[in-house]
Amino acid sequence: MALPYRPFGQIGAFLGACGGEVLPQVLSSSMRPHLLRWQHEGYPQFHRDRTNLLIHIVAVPGFVLCLAALIHGTCALHWAQAAAALVGLLFSFALQGVGHKREPTPSIPFANAGDAITRIFAEQLITFPRFVLSGGFMNALKSAG
Repeated sequence: MALPYRPFGQIGAFLGACGGEVLPQVLSSSMRPHLLRWQHEGYPQFHRDRTNLLIHIVAVPGFVLCLAALIHGTCALHWAQAAAALVGLLFSFALQGVGHKREPTPSIPFANAGDAITRIFAEQLITFPRFVLSGGFMNALKSAG
């Protein structure tokens, strides 16, 4: 028996088990082709301002921790934890938005909700950590003055 295709691996399987086939379909139909490469190649252009870089080095790990707390709180039915984590997640994202307003090159607008979701989560979970670990963050920080 063939298993159903789940474009988002375990997350897709979890959402499918919960009856949530809609979100993976929306995301896969509106995700930019080669999203991770596109983000990684353009990342230095949109992250030049020193203050924005410093905001990101604090806010992105905060976003990731809040996401983990949100998932845990939701799965464990700890609604206060989930709510606090959601507030922290949104605050972290808003703080990064403030930093991006300082950039000489404005961010590329989101095409739709699916584009927004995939780009935000890809940046937070993959692209920014990759930028830091590859030395791009330190190079940008040095170049920023």
